[in-house]
Amino acid sequence: MLGERAKLRRTDLAMSREYVAAKAGTQFANLVIWERMLPAVRRSVEENWEAALQVPPGWLRDLSIVLPDAPPVRIFQIPAEETVAAEIRRIGIWTTRKRIYNRTFQYDDLSAAEKRLADIFALRYGVDGEEMSILNAIGDRYGLTRERIRQITASMTERVAGNIFDTPKFDELIKVVKTLLPCRLDELDVKLRTVLGESLSLESADRFAREILGKAIAVVTDRPADMSLAWDKVVIAAEDHDAEALRAVREAARGMIRSTGAAHIYFVAGAAGKILGRGISQEKVLQCCKVISGFEWIIETDGWFWFGLDKIDNRLLPIAQKVLAIATRSVDGEDIHAALVRSRRDHYNINQPRPYLIEPTIDVVIEILRRLPGVRTLQSNNFRLESPLLLNEVLSETEMEIYDCLIMHGGVASTNTLKRELIETGRVKHISLHVSLNSTPIVLQVDYGLYALRGYSLNPESLAEEAASVGVYRTSAVQRLQKLGDDMYVVEFELSQYMLQTRFFSVASALASILSEGDYQIDGTNSTANYVILPSGAKRLRQLINKIVDAGFSEGETVRLVIYQKLRLLQLMRSEAITSTNDK
Repeated sequence: MLGERAKLRRTDLAMSREYVAAKAGTQFANLVIWERMLPAVRRSVEENWEAALQVPPGWLRDLSIVLPDAPPVRIFQIPAEETVAAEIRRIGIWTTRKRIYNRTFQYDDLSAAEKRLADIFALRYGVDGEEMSILNAIGDRYGLTRERIRQITASMTERVAGNIFDTPKFDELIKVVKTLLPCRLDELDVKLRTVLGESLSLESADRFAREILGKAIAVVTDRPADMSLAWDKVVIAAEDHDAEALRAVREAARGMIRSTGAAHIYFVAGAAGKILGRGISQEKVLQCCKVISGFEWIIETDGWFWFGLDKIDNRLLPIAQKVLAIATRSVDGEDIHAALVRSRRDHYNINQPRPYLIEPTIDVVIEILRRLPGVRTLQSNNFRLESPLLLNEVLSETEMEIYDCLIMHGGVASTNTLKRELIETGRVKHISLHVSLNSTPIVLQVDYGLYALRGYSLNPESLAEEAASVGVYRTSAVQRLQKLGDDMYVVEFELSQYMLQTRFFSVASALASILSEGDYQIDGTNSTANYVILPSGAKRLRQLINKIVDAGFSEGETVRLVIYQKLRLLQLMRSEAITSTNDK
């Protein structure tokens, strides 16, 4: 019975008779006999035999000494290495041989077949990259089936059970990773490359640590915010991870980028805090942002960042494309910034959430434009497209009609021209033209009722012609003053669209010479017009245009304004005879 017990102990340790006999210092044949029946008298070799079996002295003949069922755990010291990948290879080398007493950490001690097994084990745990760790890829390299590769690695993995390895580089990796969490997996792989070694990823290192070493490095997940939609893989510290905060920060940051083109760390902290119903620090917001795919600083010192060009709408991008697509010259970053601001003049449904109406600085807009593919930077803040874009792909139908009309008039057109050529011909509906002119980024409003293409070199003659059609710049020039008596003057002018819209009557220098500040009675009414000189130097007759409209005058008509200087009386007339001073 004692001999059988010694044999069972040897087989539990996976030792051969040859190995134990050599350790005990006896012949192989003697051990065969002793494992059937122990000698009646204790031999001197039994002490070495017990040491080989890893049992206390006297165990061979003392049944009262009971060993635990599981074999003793041994801690194996791996030769010093520079990287985690090298430690994985060392353990793979150790598991190639079946007999524990024959195992080694030295690659050169292995046979060619054993070296191949060690390489398969290391590849399976990602030392050559994630793509080369799959069964098919390893099988293709060695001409084996995926099932055979699985059997090899499974068998080698089982040999590790019950043993502990001292792995200094893995321990170092765990400490370093804790200081960097949370973080995107791809970013961590770059930061930890010198520690990981070869093409090993942190995910593969974590898998090896869990399956072979029995410990975890960190949590790798593609759902850090507990959302159904998978993200890029993220590494988190499970004990202090706040998925709710991550969702709120993501929502606030993406909302600001959609509306503004970039997000600001302080604004996102405030907006996320409102969503959460509790405060959230700037440091926590930054931690959350860094695990979101595509995070990149735009201007780090000012707190502006974005998530790149993919997977998120960005208001600035289509606006920049539209402006650059129609431009006939380089476009200043300030122009595109103004186009972004103009595009916000929209009508928002009260039942739908409004975008964050926070404007980026011009510097932020310029930095984003520099990152856009297909956009060439000229000097420091001027931009052009590398190659033309199809206008019908970047402009809406209404914008295309406006663009065509403006092009036909040298890049500039008045509202009169736009209405005549677009609305009256049925090309555009009135409301569509109104909304588009109010918010499209491709035009800029030169003056009231006068629009020009942004980034387009204007024809000066076309500008003057279209300006004249709405009366812009002519409010003083058209006034023709005549003196009809000692106290009687008359001035004629055309009632322009500009006057009707602004209700301004700017007084020309000649007319100003006969007026004095104060009220002038309007003949036939109980109303007055007030002559004022503004701090800017502009001279105006307030309320005059309102009274002209009340009198039935319409756009384009010539108005005769008769002025009785001493009486401080104004008379509005069309083409009838002017009443004389004596009649008054």
